[in-house]
Amino acid sequence: GDGITSALVAFACSSMVAIGIFIFSVTDATFDAHEFNGMSNADASSQFWDIDGSNSNRSMTKTPIFSKVASDYGPYIDTVRGLIVITLSPILIAYLLLSFVNQCIRYIAAFITCSKRNSIEAFDTYDWRTWITKRTRQQVDDFNSWDDHGKVYRIALYWGIAFTLLQVIVQQFTVVLLSWLIKTTESLPLGVVTIVIFMVGMFLFLLPTTPGGPIYIAAGAVIPSAGKYSLGMVGSVVYCIMLCLVIKLMACAMQQKVIGEGLSNYVTTRRWIGVNSSLVRTMRVVVSEPGMTIAKSSILVGCPDWPTSVLCGILRLDLLPILVGTTPIIFIIIPMVLTGYFAYMASLPPDSYGQMQFPHANTYSAMFAVLSAIAQFASMAAAAFYVESESKRRKDDIDRLPVDLEVHIAEERERISNDAFTQATKWGSSTIFTKWTLRLSVVSMIACCYILQFWQSKCFRHLDMMNTSAEDINILKFVSPLGWTALSFFLVSCSLLAIYLVWAKKETMKLLQKPLRIHLQRDEDSEADNGHDDVFHFMEPSEDLPLKHSSPSNKAEYGSMGSK
Repeated sequence: GDGITSALVAFACSSMVAIGIFIFSVTDATFDAHEFNGMSNADASSQFWDIDGSNSNRSMTKTPIFSKVASDYGPYIDTVRGLIVITLSPILIAYLLLSFVNQCIRYIAAFITCSKRNSIEAFDTYDWRTWITKRTRQQVDDFNSWDDHGKVYRIALYWGIAFTLLQVIVQQFTVVLLSWLIKTTESLPLGVVTIVIFMVGMFLFLLPTTPGGPIYIAAGAVIPSAGKYSLGMVGSVVYCIMLCLVIKLMACAMQQKVIGEGLSNYVTTRRWIGVNSSLVRTMRVVVSEPGMTIAKSSILVGCPDWPTSVLCGILRLDLLPILVGTTPIIFIIIPMVLTGYFAYMASLPPDSYGQMQFPHANTYSAMFAVLSAIAQFASMAAAAFYVESESKRRKDDIDRLPVDLEVHIAEERERISNDAFTQATKWGSSTIFTKWTLRLSVVSMIACCYILQFWQSKCFRHLDMMNTSAEDINILKFVSPLGWTALSFFLVSCSLLAIYLVWAKKETMKLLQKPLRIHLQRDEDSEADNGHDDVFHFMEPSEDLPLKHSSPSNKAEYGSMGSK
């Protein structure tokens, strides 16, 4: 029933948290508790908000824990700030209001008792900042000290766009598609259903953002329905599991041979995969080794399909060992197929006595859904663990890998373009119009995300994939008025962001019109076999390095950013 289903869902959540804590502790990523001793809440909060050291008066380097965080994750702090802005802004506004109420009560108490406690000096020099508490003022100062609010707001918008696409396009509309699939194939023979499931599964797998879970669950509901008379229930489930495994392996083969190998000559493909990144270089070392290891299989199963399979294609690895290493995915497929199977069994009509044919099917479906979530999370955690451990254990092998020079040049051009974009969109030099355009875009995105998150059941009609009619699958009726309101906020936010980006692109192009050259400097240490294998180093123009050189054999000059 609903009670045990809710309990099992809670158990799944607690299991995920427990696994996360276990992995976190195993990888020695925890910090000593004594580093927190003597640190007040205000100090800890302020050092987090100022973790990049932008406020020189209170640098986070005074505390060991924040020094470690800054050294390891400093480049990603704006990403975290953007996530905080998009998720916690309403709560932070409520926090400011509580601080205001707190300070007002202090003023009233000071006025009644004629006391000079609690910032009563504010009566002498009026400032709006004195209407919030000292701790809050310190946190507001740290917020204002951020280097580039525009960058944080843009990242917040990208977080919101990703959430909305995953919440609406992937989650909700995939359910609509699979409901239509189940409704369409309910009266078809097993052979036709197999072909339809195979084609739809291959199509969804070749979309980078679509997970495999909904495909397996839908197959678990459709295949037994079509094959129960010819194969029996148990035979239909086994047949469905093997079909899902074949779909998965065929999708990986197409991603590797067609996309990876077929497009490996294109710099854009290799850049999109990130062949020069430390993560992909580590994966490259692990998946290229002969034989089958736990680390190799964990990466092939737990890492996202697209980067992993396409990387194997770019490296032109043998297909058969890669597919063999991917076969443990069956331990994730089995519980997902059983989730769909028991959901189908629960949807069967009552017998002649009015009793449910399988009264515990809903409970079993929930149990296998929990097992599916745990298996999926465990595979991802195992992949992350082995990538981290192998990056340290095989550091020398990773460093010896050659750098893709064409991708390196493209990344360097992109870096210079991004630097110009950052310079052109500095918050202090932005106009009032562009600032408020970005702010309103963030507000609209926050409204959209909050509506979709907290009132999701009122935004979209509930679809039971096992019992749907053609009218229920109608997209226009599937989205409720509140859902259209949320999507309207999303469109407004994206439109305002587009306006801002058009302005930013124009300002960036103005900077890029200036003469700019990229030079490749040969590394003498590498040529003498005294260093790493990176023969070329990038050097930007300076007084010591003029824009032109008379010895082209030593340095290769590339044109301005406006040319190829």
